[in-house]
Amino acid sequence: MRGKIFLGASIGGSGDRFRGHLDETAVFNRALSQSEVRVNLNHTLTGTEPGLVACWSFDEGAGTVAGDQSPAHRYGLLGAGVVSQQHNG
Repeated sequence: MRGKIFLGASIGGSGDRFRGHLDETAVFNRALSQSEVRVNLNHTLTGTEPGLVACWSFDEGAGTVAGDQSPAHRYGLLGAGVVSQQHNG
């Protein structure tokens, strides 16, 4: 994985932003099977999953750094800090 990854923002200068919530974003170096997606859907990844390149859970609660649970530890910079909220439903 090279270069920058932008989550929730346009890099084209349009100023468009994702209007919603992100929770645990993972990047793999391979396509996951449908069953792998189902298995990993409703739990936090451990960081030992085969092919995991980066995984940000956004559980920090505050600050401008998103920790990476993958073996590579590719920490992310957050433009507006982390907003941690509990959502029901």
